[in-house]
Amino acid sequence: VRRVKTAGQKGVRTIVETVTYTDGVETGREVKSNTITTPAVDEVVEVGTKKVVAPVVTTKEETKTEEVAFQTKEVTNPDLPEGTRRVKTAGQKGVRTIVYTVTYTDGKETGRVEKSNTITTPAVDEVVEVGTKKVVAPVVTTKEETKTEEVAFQTKEVTNPNLPEGSRQVKAVGKKGVRTIVYTVT
Repeated sequence: VRRVKTAGQKGVRTIVETVTYTDGVETGREVKSNTITTPAVDEVVEVGTKKVVAPVVTTKEETKTEEVAFQTKEVTNPDLPEGTRRVKTAGQKGVRTIVYTVTYTDGKETGRVEKSNTITTPAVDEVVEVGTKKVVAPVVTTKEETKTEEVAFQTKEVTNPNLPEGSRQVKAVGKKGVRTIVYTVT
């Protein structure tokens, strides 16, 4: 690379001569003085010596995936009660694959171009059934019911040092009890 650092300028030299003419024709010339009245300015040109290494340019393919959302679709079902919702088909997200061509200059990314953008796994729509069957509301009533059942008595044995060994005597006669259960029946 060459670059002008200082522009050159012409100088001025003044020459004084004594000229001799004979019958109007020059017959002699003698330099009386020869001086530089305005010095010239040298032009300075810079010449580059720096060695420039060509950059290393490489490319690489880069793949990126993204989720693709599924849509929810509603379909009516006359067999389901009105207001009821039921998932018939579960939704599944899909996958989009994007391939880039990436350019690196001396190891640093300097460019990125999308090469392809495709849905590699399609999303599966979620299907929700919405009931439309008119249902008559049931008549709900409640009533109390009472039930009784016997409760068996327990026999308890207690020792008595005044009775002969091996003998038994009923001190209090056992009586069955009664349990009363009350239900609220719907």
